[in-house]
Amino acid sequence: MVNKGSGSICFAPTREATTILKGGMSLVIVWVHFSIFSPTPVSYSGYFAALGAPVVGMFLFLSGYGLMKSWQIHGVSFWNGFLKRRFSKLLCPLLVATLIFQIVRWTQGIFSWSLISKEFLQVDPPLPFSWFVYEIAVLYLFFFICGRWTHNYSRFCALLFLSILIIYVFLRHINWLYVWYCTLPCFMGGIDGIV
Repeated sequence: MVNKGSGSICFAPTREATTILKGGMSLVIVWVHFSIFSPTPVSYSGYFAALGAPVVGMFLFLSGYGLMKSWQIHGVSFWNGFLKRRFSKLLCPLLVATLIFQIVRWTQGIFSWSLISKEFLQVDPPLPFSWFVYEIAVLYLFFFICGRWTHNYSRFCALLFLSILIIYVFLRHINWLYVWYCTLPCFMGGIDGIV
């Protein structure tokens, strides 16, 4: 969209447009995982695999943008029930899917609590490929903490940037899987795009 006053180009997606975009990106992520882990070779699977991190980065950008836009629209009331709203959307589906997956493992005789904790320490959550949900949950939590700490946008952005930088450096330092930290700046980019 072009700002008529200054002539500058502004990015202002609607909720409907981002919902459609997120749906398309979800299909891309499913295809990325299928192409990598398919029992039969998939042509150009390396190219599909390369799409994974950028698509997740776009998800995080849109999440940060949407959160900041909602905060601007609703003001202080935005924080009422924030954690409940955000985490119920994330954690309920994650818990149900994880439970089903672990029940299937149990029927196959490969379920154990020690195996779950060992896999998680090796960057493999109890539900395969669900790392994104854990990452977005942490980002929501830091967003909430920083936002409640200060209602000033500039200070909020500085606090959140510092928090994300600390997470980024920590995950790189412990040699965590790169997709966990390489996409983190995209969340901040979405937030910065609205301030």
